[in-house]
Amino acid sequence: MALFSGDAAWDDQEVKDVMTSFTKLLDYVNSDHSALSWSDATAMIIEGKAAFNTMGDWAYGEFVAKKVTDKMGWLSYPGSDGSFVLVVDGFTKPKGAPHMDNAIAWLETCASVDAQAAFNPLKGSIPARTDVPTDGFSEYHKWSIASFAKDHLVGSAAHGLATSPAFKQAFYDAAIAFVTDKDVDTFATTLADAATA
Repeated sequence: MALFSGDAAWDDQEVKDVMTSFTKLLDYVNSDHSALSWSDATAMIIEGKAAFNTMGDWAYGEFVAKKVTDKMGWLSYPGSDGSFVLVVDGFTKPKGAPHMDNAIAWLETCASVDAQAAFNPLKGSIPARTDVPTDGFSEYHKWSIASFAKDHLVGSAAHGLATSPAFKQAFYDAAIAFVTDKDVDTFATTLADAATA
């Protein structure tokens, strides 16, 4: 949170230490990683061709679709205990929508208890509403719901919730280079410059 608020800099030594630790994980990345979408990477796990990936809860929906939720596990990213990285999908009502009654009906349906109780267990996400009964939810969902209720909410930088669009793009570009060259100083300096631009 300090990085996103500007109270810490991307080139602070503590951040560089984390980047250095991350380079160790990169030794385990499959050679064709850059050619894969998130769903391709998740399929590798389902097919037994990979041990793990770092992914959001939407990946759970892939396991549901293949009927293999009994063959997966989950955990918080190491060192992130007490935090819940938040990604929010939402629908809006466009101003001047040509079919306003239908737009409102769609939003009311999506926001209903019944819709969220039916949709979220299949998607892998947790409901936006806190009054949705969790009877039909998996142990994974219940774990995630409990984390959301008690942990510190952190907006996802990768999805633009914690950063500006310009910084998000700079982060993507710098991360792509970093995965290849593992140059901590360049990665840190690039992000520090982007954060102050």
